[in-house]
Amino acid sequence: AAARAGDSARANLASTFVNGLVNAGFGTDLLMTVEGNEWLYKNKDHGMLSAAASLGLVTLWDVEEGLTKIDKFLHSTDDNVKAGACLAIGVVSANVRHEADPPAALLPEYLDDDDADGAASRTPLVVKCAATAALGIAYAGCARDDAKELLMPLVETADDATLAAHAALALGEIYVGTCDSEVAAGIVQRLMEAPDADLDLPMSKFLALGLALVFFGAMDRADATLEALKTIDHEIGRYAAVALEGCAYAGTGNVLKIQRMLHICAERLVTTASSSPGASAAESKTDGPANGAADDGRTASAAGPPGGAEEAKSSSAAAASGPPAGPHQPEAAAARPSSPAKDPKHQSVAVLGIALVTAGEDVGAEMALRTFDHLLHYGEAAVRRAVPLALALLKVCNPEYAVVDAMSRLTHDADAEVASNAILGLGLLGCGTNNSRVAGLLRQLAEHARDANHLFVVRIAQGLLHAGKGLVTVTPFHSDRFLCNKNAAAGLLVVLHAALDAKHTLLDKYHYLLFHLAAALMPRMLLTVDEDALELVPASVRVGQAVETVGQAGKPKTITGFQTHTTPVLLGVADRAELANDDFLPVSNTLEGVVILRPNPDAASRHEAAETTPPAAGSGAPTTTTTPASPGTTAAPDESESGAPSAEALEAAGSDATPPDADSK
Repeated sequence: AAARAGDSARANLASTFVNGLVNAGFGTDLLMTVEGNEWLYKNKDHGMLSAAASLGLVTLWDVEEGLTKIDKFLHSTDDNVKAGACLAIGVVSANVRHEADPPAALLPEYLDDDDADGAASRTPLVVKCAATAALGIAYAGCARDDAKELLMPLVETADDATLAAHAALALGEIYVGTCDSEVAAGIVQRLMEAPDADLDLPMSKFLALGLALVFFGAMDRADATLEALKTIDHEIGRYAAVALEGCAYAGTGNVLKIQRMLHICAERLVTTASSSPGASAAESKTDGPANGAADDGRTASAAGPPGGAEEAKSSSAAAASGPPAGPHQPEAAAARPSSPAKDPKHQSVAVLGIALVTAGEDVGAEMALRTFDHLLHYGEAAVRRAVPLALALLKVCNPEYAVVDAMSRLTHDADAEVASNAILGLGLLGCGTNNSRVAGLLRQLAEHARDANHLFVVRIAQGLLHAGKGLVTVTPFHSDRFLCNKNAAAGLLVVLHAALDAKHTLLDKYHYLLFHLAAALMPRMLLTVDEDALELVPASVRVGQAVETVGQAGKPKTITGFQTHTTPVLLGVADRAELANDDFLPVSNTLEGVVILRPNPDAASRHEAAETTPPAAGSGAPTTTTTPASPGTTAAPDESESGAPSAEALEAAGSDATPPDADSK
């Protein structure tokens, strides 16, 4: 009975997320906005947190109406409901700037342990964590000093490691890509001083991610922080270093960094226990960075089993213990004793780093797809588990046939974590597209799912696929995939890093981390408005597949296979739009999102001239008119230069008309 109750609560929680994602931005649904709030109390404990927070997704971007519906939950006696209401305030304010600034006005009181009278009133930890996450979502990319003043003390002095991790993550989102030295120094100091017991917690990984986000796209400006991270003895130091390096070079296509990540993925950190009594039970074999960048690519992309240099170095150990642990024996390697000092999580982050560095660049992305295929065949278990998430990051909201097919095969992998991540990856691949093929695959997985966790992830993926009923996207790239929205990238990375350890985060009590996707949700419509009143103006546009025109001479076609529509119109990730006529001139270079149009004065003058000027008789080129023949008469045939009438004239003259004989002339 307890198991059935748990499955029922898990099913209700999944329905909560699906409902929030599908109705994102619509302002109404059939679960949370109806009278009575019955659905809220069909969830248990931390499930009520996500149920209340889903109200923020339903009323996304509508701050005034959303706060009216959320306010009643702020006064609840249940801590989880109150925490969900705090999180909903941040979600509804994502990517929106309101003159009243509700998050800054309402959330600080839930981070302060003193009430208005100065008496100590201990705020529950779950409420503090939710309010902290809400600030990060609401002010992503804003670099707000008042938010820093609220969150920095939590990073530096909070007794609870989970709260410090939430605060560091929120600061990373708020200061994403700014290289703020104060925020970076505070997080590094926390990582250095925290006891190992705190750093071993699942949520402590978000301290590292928060630090990495601060240097998103910063490239070599992150070098000093990378050196500081080398002083951390705990394995989280490597995790933070790899995450920081991947974020710092995101979207650059830097080949040397890709090789560096491949080198990390090729490391053999854990070997199987030796059968000989004198051998070590858990011997670590690691390829050091001294092998050079040229060796990195060879190691990761070799068609045969990797580690030729390793075999030479450890031939005696291999002879005693058999072949090294490879991807074909992941279960055996996991079952035997391993070194507790070696944590493969940083290898998973390296796989995500490859996708981050190559994202947004077509040639690099194609090469990365081949590399991921090699990693699936020859990588360690931690590497294989991250490959579906990396594929999803590389092709987010772009369900290409080949990638969907590869992901579909991975959903049936023997490793449960690979399968779970592949299911979530399918949802991210088709996020907001309503792709019928992905929908069919997820439907089959839902019908045959035997594991409650897999069914939960399938439901989340279905919600992502139909997010906003097909009207929103979470892709971070815009302006013809030329620019990266750092807020959206930060929200995506939070979910992907949580999925690397889903058993202790998304599938445990930290499922509300999924709401960080609100920072990435954006409409995918093309809207055209006039220059003066900013009112919608219907304009004729051609929408087709984008064509690369760099380096081509003249004015080559920028789209192919286009269809002509009238705005507003939906655009996919690989689609491009251009105006079908010259009646309007766009203010921006690319037609995406909201585009301001101004009337084309040349086109207006041409239309006026065409309307006011009557056609001039007898001027210009001579016109030929054909008068149809009336019954009983013979029409004058049209003479050609040879003197013979045309076939049309003969037919009009009647069947008894014969062409004049040339000799009679």
